[in-house]
Amino acid sequence: MKIMLVNTLYSPFQVGGAETSIQMLCEELVRRGYEVRVVTLSNNTMRKCSTINGVEVIYLPLRNIYWPFTSVKQNVSKRLIWHFIDNYNFLMKHSFRNEVVRFKPDVIHTNNLAGFSVAVWSVAHSLRIGIVHTSRDYYLLDPNTTLSRKGVDISKSSFSSFFWSFTKRIHSKKVECYVGISKFIMHFHLEKKFFKSANSSYIYNPVSPYINHVDEKKVKRVGFIGRITKEKGFDVFCKIVIQMRERGYIFNAISAGEYYDTYEALELRELSEVAHVEHLGRVSTKEFLDSVDIVILPFKWREPFGRVVVESALANKKVLINASGGTSELIELIPSVKTISLENIEWALRTKSENESEPDIISLFDVKKITDEYITVYDQARKVTHPNGVV
Repeated sequence: MKIMLVNTLYSPFQVGGAETSIQMLCEELVRRGYEVRVVTLSNNTMRKCSTINGVEVIYLPLRNIYWPFTSVKQNVSKRLIWHFIDNYNFLMKHSFRNEVVRFKPDVIHTNNLAGFSVAVWSVAHSLRIGIVHTSRDYYLLDPNTTLSRKGVDISKSSFSSFFWSFTKRIHSKKVECYVGISKFIMHFHLEKKFFKSANSSYIYNPVSPYINHVDEKKVKRVGFIGRITKEKGFDVFCKIVIQMRERGYIFNAISAGEYYDTYEALELRELSEVAHVEHLGRVSTKEFLDSVDIVILPFKWREPFGRVVVESALANKKVLINASGGTSELIELIPSVKTISLENIEWALRTKSENESEPDIISLFDVKKITDEYITVYDQARKVTHPNGVV
């Protein structure tokens, strides 16, 4: 089977966990003998081809007024124009069609679509190629992909959400199989009448366990990792640190990630100084996990899955989170993941961590298991479009 995967970014470019999850899936598919080609975006002016760990990757120039995947914030007018173009990008539709005709895939698996737009579904549909779509963010409802502003969730019934989702909802009827990376995000989209004609399911992201032998220091180390924003709850993390020290607990506080919005960053830097949080900057997850014993992630937005939660738990860390979005499912699945409360924070600070993750928990996020589930979905999409197996 020839499988084309589409995602806004791919290695070596990375913003979040989606790129890691997709790369793991692609490489496992290649190991099993599938012919895989990824189509992604770059800020180059020319089409570029590469092979990464056996996966063919096509980097297409983004056809829009600027490259948005930097920490530089554009003015309101330019952002609005960018999003209008991206609502249904005719220029990217043409570029993408050329790639599909060249590769002739049996199935097209779309993921994050910012930059490409849902125009890619029209291409696949017109060529009678089965479409699988995985929701990894809220792009279909919100051009900023988070459905959140300054740490406050936007209602999925708001006018803004209706306006930006109208065209995308119509085109979602072209998708044969729909997958959410959690039960939560799957139901979230289905309740908004997306993917009416699709077979729907949820498949968690693959996560490789990091073998981290627990050797806790005399002074506990409490950490936060992610974008340093209110949306991710960094301000809440700092306040928890201050509160627990006022209660007499002695521990080191560490953060890892990048500051974004200029004005918000200034406020958060000042707060982290008051809380005496050591900032590591942008580091690998491994480096962060080697530096902490407890991970606190006070998400404010509806986190679709919570990759870093699973990574931390599989590295034998105690993890405290706000049960928002898909992360509420992780609390049910993983004993070392608990909600943020005074009682649970004290539990984490007082007790020792275990040295091994439970095999049953590791298997839930095993890349081989996840790949098996996606292959089943690919077969469904192919049968719907080509019931006689003829491409």
